[in-house]
Parts: sequence; C-alpha cells; structure tokens
Amino acid sequence: MGSGTGPITGIPWDRETGDATSPEDHNLLARMNENTFAKVLMNLIFEDGFVNRSPDVPLVDEDTGWIEAPAAGDPIIGIVYGRCFYMASDLELDCTASGGDTTYVTCDALSEASDFWNDAWVIFTSGLNDGTALQVSDYDFAQKMLTLDGVLGNAAQAGDTFVLTFFYVQDLTNGSENWIFGRAATRTTRDGLIQWVANTTGTKVSGDIMAAKVTLDVAGNVVSVDEMPTGHDRSLWHGAAASHRIEFSGTVTGLLPGAYVDVDVSHSDLILLGPITGEDGAAAITVSPAEACATPIEYWAMGSITLRITNDSSYTSTVTYAGERWGRKKVLL
Repeated sequence: MGSGTGPITGIPWDRETGDATSPEDHNLLARMNENTFAKVLMNLIFEDGFVNRSPDVPLVDEDTGWIEAPAAGDPIIGIVYGRCFYMASDLELDCTASGGDTTYVTCDALSEASDFWNDAWVIFTSGLNDGTALQVSDYDFAQKMLTLDGVLGNAAQAGDTFVLTFFYVQDLTNGSENWIFGRAATRTTRDGLIQWVANTTGTKVSGDIMAAKVTLDVAGNVVSVDEMPTGHDRSLWHGAAASHRIEFSGTVTGLLPGAYVDVDVSHSDLILLGPITGEDGAAAITVSPAEACATPIEYWAMGSITLRITNDSSYTSTVTYAGERWGRKKVLL
C-alpha cells in the first residue's frame, strides 16, 4: 500500500489499494492534475517572459530608443515575477499642453479616469523643456492635471507638446550599449503594467525579463538595435492543436513468455499533450514480434511516457517497439 502525493499540488494520487507501483493503484485524475495543471499553468505559462503576439513585441523605436507602443489589438503580454502584465496601445498618447508650471502640466484632451496615468512618463517634444522626461506622481481627471515627480527647468506652457507614455525606458546611457528589461511595478498585480529599465552590463536583476539591446551615441541618438540579444526572454506560444512529433523506439531483450516490463521513455517537454501513435501515424505503437504489445500506462507527464511491453507468445522474445508522441513544444525565439 502506498501513499504517493503530487510534489507540486500535494494531492494524493494513491488510492491505497494494492501495490503503489502498479498502474491500477494510481489516481489518474490526480496525476493528470499534477502534471497538466500544475506544470503547464503554474510552471510553464507562469514562467517569466514575453508571450509574443504578431508582430513580435516588444520592439525598440529606432528614433527614440523607447519601447514602441504596440498596435491596437497586439498588446505586449507576458509574466514578470510570476505576475501577468498587459501593455496595450492606449498606454501612450501624443498631447498638447493647455497650461502648466514647473511641477505639473495640464491637457484638456485627457479623458481617462483619475490615477490612470499615475507612474507614466511625460516627455516634452517641444518648448523650453524639449527632451525632458519626468514621471507622473498623480493624475487628476477633473482638472486634466498631471502632477510630476520632479521639477521642470522651465514652467510648462500652453502649446507645448509632449508624449504621455508607459513605454519610456528609464536609465538609458548615452554613448553606450544598453540592455532593456521589463520589471514588475507597483501596479503590475493590480493593473497589469510593468516599467522598462536599462543597464549597460546586460546583467539581470532577479525577476527582470530582457527585451532588447540598443546602442546610443554620445548625443543619445540610436546607433543600432538588437531586438533579440543573447539572454532575451521571448517565448513563442503556438496554438492548441498538436503539431510537434517526437519519435521514440527501443528494444527489450529476453522477455519471458507472458511477462511484461515497464519502460520509461523521456522526451522534450510539451506544453500541450497530443496522441501517442505508432510509426507514421499508425493507430497503435508498432511492435515486433506480432505476439508482443506496447501499451502506454503513464502518459500524462509533459516530458515522459511509461510503456508496458508485454510478451504474449509462448516463447522468450526480443521485443522492439517504435512510435510517435504528438504535442506542442515551447519554442524560444
């Protein structure tokens, strides 16, 4: 009698009848929950990284060095610190100031609810503050006011243009290569937003996810962009249909008449499991001699199958088997 439990979920999978190593003693539902739900959802889907849409995002704007605001319908999505984020096209606006001072700027065109633009960046694109970037500490819809976390060199004036964005990259260094990372912010869990940061070493802080690399000249102009530097965290998830084929084969020698042996077949991890078939799509795993058979008895793990190879003949045999496992792999770009 056994007492096996899932190492991730802690759910018992042994029904406490018979030998715990026998397939009839395994709680199939519990094992499938452990390997499918826990490993796929908790470990793979919630693995830190960008889940690319079409086109691949995030991309770097080669004029500004910022992350490009994605097109409508193609948000930047993924996981950072185990938290989901969702960076959409409505997180950047071109604005014209209706007034301001050194600590705030107003824009009559703002229509979002109060606090929506908290933690965004105001980057002036004209006027006496052209090129200055300051973060928003508070946004008040009623007054159309963006309070700045810092002091402008000159009072903002009506007619000044600025970009209001969550895609600004902090800490870019002129005259250097800059690695750009996504990082969890105070609003990640609540609103699905992350912040973008850069360093000149390419060293990841724990939990950061690398997006790209950009080289700036001494004046801050973009010299080159590498959208997929070594160490980037972009995971391409295909769809739900099974399309990757993993071939397997083996030999069991000296199998006695009426006996069986369980064989573990390891393979690449799959995020979605498809059917187990014989060679070239045959309905059953191919075996030789014909009196033998190969039956999957544990097939719900992401990276392995257990086959029971049985000799149904009246003589000792060497049994060969071959088949295919279908599913979806996670492909790193």
